[in-house]
Amino acid sequence: MELENKYAGSEYNSFCEYFCELTELLDNITERKRLSRRHYILAKPCDFSDKVLPIRLPGSTVGGIFLDKNNVITKVLIDGNYYKDMYPKNINEMLERYVGEKITVKCD
Repeated sequence: MELENKYAGSEYNSFCEYFCELTELLDNITERKRLSRRHYILAKPCDFSDKVLPIRLPGSTVGGIFLDKNNVITKVLIDGNYYKDMYPKNINEMLERYVGEKITVKCD
């Protein structure tokens, strides 16, 4: 799964906030279409070192993408936040389809 920088080519490029197929799915499920309210993946170098990439909405972490040493997804989890009611009860099962995919970052 390729991560595309949310702010590619702008002065905010270094924020390390990314969109991808997974965030698009979450936006469609929750009907979040406006750029300022969309899901994004926070993928700073320290997040890759910790092997967990936070899944965020502005102001809150709603879950995480867990990685192995090769940046292959081992688990995706939406968990414990005040936005939880906007997801279907089987959201984590829906996200299992991404397990086994390798995370890459699109270079601008």
